[in-house]
Parts: sequence; structure tokens; C-alpha cells
Amino acid sequence: MILFALSWWLRRAAPDSPSRTALALSFIAVLVALLTGWLGAELVDRLGVGVDSGAHLNAPNSLSRPRADQGQGKAALRRVA
Repeated sequence: MILFALSWWLRRAAPDSPSRTALALSFIAVLVALLTGWLGAELVDRLGVGVDSGAHLNAPNSLSRPRADQGQGKAALRRVA
């Protein structure tokens, strides 16, 4: 975003004829955006990094898990161990 902002700032004086620096910043910013989009797609498709399928607005917080001294919490701990 900073590269796009710098490119816009350089184009303010003469928007009809941008400088080479402004054009270079725009092209570099587009290349960075494409690269990060591709890397994000690799994380999701190839490596399977994503949002849990059970996630929704009313889902419990991942930090608030049942305590071990509660009934269901002990059973869940025994299954994992």
C-alpha cells in the first residue's frame, strides 16, 4: 500500500504525464501484490492453511476451553492422551 501511496503522491503534480519513478513504483507494487496473492493461494491450496470449518459468529473463543476438572473436559483430555 505504501508503494501505491508513493506513486500517487508523485503523480499529484502532473497526473497526465507521470514520472518514471511513479510508474516504476506502480509496477513494483502490482508485482508485490501478485506475489503475495500467489503465496497466499499456496498456503491455502497446497499446505491447507485456512479457517476452521466450524468457525461461525457464535463459535466459542479458542482460548476458552473446558477446564480439566469439569466432566466433559476430563473425557476429552483422556481421549487425546
